[in-house]
Amino acid sequence: RRAQREKEGEAVGRGAALMAEENEAKMALLDSVYTARGDRSLGDIYRHFTTRGHTGPIQALEASSQADLIMTAGVDYSVRVWKYDPRYEAYDLIASVAYEPPPEFVKPPMSCMESIKNMICPAKVDWEKEEPQGVTAIACASSILQEGDLPRNGPILTGTAHGDFYLICLMSGEENSQAVHEKLGLHEGAINDICVAPTYPDDDRLGDRFLVMTAGEDGKAALMELVCEEAPNPTFTNHKRMERNEFIDVMFCGGGGRKAFWEARNKEIEEKKEEEGVDVENQKCLKFVSIEERQMCPHDKPVKSARHLGDHRDPDRATFATCTADGAHLWTFEGEPLMILTIDTMAVGTKKYVHKLDKDIPYNCKVTVHTAIASVNKEKGSLLFVEGEGQVAVWGLEEGKVGFRREDGTLDYDTDRWTKSRKSSRDDNEVLEPLCVYERAGSRLDIDQSGISTTFATQLMSDKVTVNMWGLEAVAPGFLVVEPQGPASLLICPGRELTQLQLNHDYPVYDMRVVEDTDGPALISGCEDGSCIAWDLEGGDKGQKYADMRSLSALEILLPPILLLVTAIQMLSFAFGPAVPWKSELHKPAKVYHQVMMLDFKFTISIDKEDIFWPEMTIICWAIVFFQVSAITGLPQRMDQLVRGIENVAFLKDGIFAPFRRLIRRVAKIVRGTVYLLMQLLSTVLVVPMVQSCAQAVDCNRPEGESVINILLGNPKKDITLSPAPNVLCYRGAHLKLMGVLFLIMPLYLFLLIPFAVVAGDAKYMPVSTLYSLKEWPSAAARQATAVHLAFLHPSPAQAFKYLSVELFAKIFLPVLTTWTTGYPVFQTVMVMLTILITWVVSLMYAPYVERKFTVLVQDLKLVTLCAMCCGVFTVLLDKPESNLPIYALAGSITLVVIGLFIKLGVMEASRPFVR
Repeated sequence: RRAQREKEGEAVGRGAALMAEENEAKMALLDSVYTARGDRSLGDIYRHFTTRGHTGPIQALEASSQADLIMTAGVDYSVRVWKYDPRYEAYDLIASVAYEPPPEFVKPPMSCMESIKNMICPAKVDWEKEEPQGVTAIACASSILQEGDLPRNGPILTGTAHGDFYLICLMSGEENSQAVHEKLGLHEGAINDICVAPTYPDDDRLGDRFLVMTAGEDGKAALMELVCEEAPNPTFTNHKRMERNEFIDVMFCGGGGRKAFWEARNKEIEEKKEEEGVDVENQKCLKFVSIEERQMCPHDKPVKSARHLGDHRDPDRATFATCTADGAHLWTFEGEPLMILTIDTMAVGTKKYVHKLDKDIPYNCKVTVHTAIASVNKEKGSLLFVEGEGQVAVWGLEEGKVGFRREDGTLDYDTDRWTKSRKSSRDDNEVLEPLCVYERAGSRLDIDQSGISTTFATQLMSDKVTVNMWGLEAVAPGFLVVEPQGPASLLICPGRELTQLQLNHDYPVYDMRVVEDTDGPALISGCEDGSCIAWDLEGGDKGQKYADMRSLSALEILLPPILLLVTAIQMLSFAFGPAVPWKSELHKPAKVYHQVMMLDFKFTISIDKEDIFWPEMTIICWAIVFFQVSAITGLPQRMDQLVRGIENVAFLKDGIFAPFRRLIRRVAKIVRGTVYLLMQLLSTVLVVPMVQSCAQAVDCNRPEGESVINILLGNPKKDITLSPAPNVLCYRGAHLKLMGVLFLIMPLYLFLLIPFAVVAGDAKYMPVSTLYSLKEWPSAAARQATAVHLAFLHPSPAQAFKYLSVELFAKIFLPVLTTWTTGYPVFQTVMVMLTILITWVVSLMYAPYVERKFTVLVQDLKLVTLCAMCCGVFTVLLDKPESNLPIYALAGSITLVVIGLFIKLGVMEASRPFVR
């Protein structure tokens, strides 16, 4: 495109014409980016799920002021905009922008065989060795008029690996809201970063103007001014809420829950939105007006990142900082250079921290290659962090002036001394002394963005999948008699900072950012697989993943409905158990069907229970004890502390064990992963077989006429044997001890099973602090169930705990009941019917899914099971195996339920994803 424009006589580069509002980018949506067409079909929903995420690494990401919008930019030449939906308590895609890549990066379409081969064995791409491509930088214009006001989100700014700059007008809310304004060839190389700084000049346009600085691989930083105007906030409703239908409310119990429940839930959502300041009616946005270039700031080396240091209008105050390998460059709001801050020093850690960068550098002076910078602006000043070669240096600023350390250790922001220092830095290359230097190795540095105190910093470790969060705060401001003069006064001394948290990813992290949402600090990270993950960094859910923005695989989409159907069929099989005397033509296939659904394959695989009984029960008992001890003591979290401790222990850093540090850390991570896996298995897939084995372990066969007193006497006649293992004598010797052990461990196991089962066995969502607080269990269940937006398959956050707890009770109780009551068919069938009745009533009272249409499907599947079980009870009471009445009753009741289900599904409307 550049060559074509040059051929036509248009200048491209630094002197190119500034982009104007009427210049719309000519973009071609790539078939491999986002293929949903919005035609409201099931196939379109499938395409939305499978293509809403990036198809390669996320190279840059950004969030709005309160993290209600998250923007990601990928190597696939696309930008994704995700919005938090309080009804689902999850993020979903609301906008997708695809840029037309250069011809050399366009891959030819694959053949059918190549597609199948790539699906079975996907090609592994080493992105580190690939040429720079895709969208490499992204930022969002956002400002607040005054304290207490809601943030106003504005245009989204992006830069590509080929130096092109784009501005996406998503917030205007008008017909041209999707317009993309472009400036091709702003840089001659990749745009590595974009920084947007709100300005508040003394005129009528408060907070409507922004200064934008881009960081280019060509060693230049472009300073531009963005002008916006306030406009009504647009509606980003990708899942439209459907109006209630009175016919459904009256005839079908609300069509997914009681009417009062749905009204209360909607009211709760509205109150929560007003409390958090998200999408309330009076919130405004910023519409793009114009943008013009002010200055091109030259550097000697590629510019890696840019950060702003507050709105300072004086010509000698620092407003921006850019990072190159030489250090952090400070710039005024007009783009004039001030000085360079470097970590280079003659003696790191000593009080004297100044030397001159000239040709006569002493041999013991280390020249650091700087890799990243991070900044935070607070009420009483700013902090600038500079990272390079295992060190992080900190400078304090006040009103755009870098502080000087006095002899007594305090900071001085004297204007005259600042002016003199700038002149010395420019004329004599004198380096300004930092406050302190932390010995911290890593990359992708970022820091806490809270407005009061800087409590932590985050860094990506060398393995590219672990993010370390280490403490910066020596003491909280509320514990001081005299308030600190600035944010630098609360920093902890180097060497005393400790790793507080480690966030482990499944794929390498390419970019990350610390943000402040309505609940406190959070970290958003972009990974190599195209997923964007949001982590909570504060409170009882610290270190937990609360959002996962990505495409879903076909298995993830199809598995929930399949599991739902399998569970319904399993429940339905209890109506065809051996205790129910159905007609002979139905009894034999029904028996096989029940055995298959209960995974009882003894009719095909011969296993002698007597040979495996004691080894099986020994393993089960030890597994239960391990689960209890791990849950009570917080073993998974202690393993996390062990891995963090390896990072903090001094003798592993510098002692004789330093060469083995990586090996020790890897072994600790393997042990930690094993503990998490065992906790998950013992609270999910292994629960039913373990409980059923324990029930069989106490299922004794007592001869007819045997007195109960003989049980209390310990089976003196030795004629009471275990039903599944007749060679085991009940209530004597080893079996008596086994019963004592089960009596001690099973109640606590079943109690601890509840909180872990409702979070799918993920111990990260159930730390000790949450485990000991019963009130936190529903929140943990909702957070785990709603991390990924599933549209019509999305569980109801408010009802996740109640619904999952009842389902857990049914799955445990039914196998135990059928094991212990084989000889009492009437009692067994009635109790099974009551259990299924409870699950059906609970699904009516507490809608399990957000989508009413899918909730109706779940409820009626349970109703079908209930009807079948009622017919089973009728069959047992009738006790006429050759009668056709039970079969007629079964067919008639199920037919009526299915007809009602089709009527409801036909009348009700379902929400569909809508993406711009």
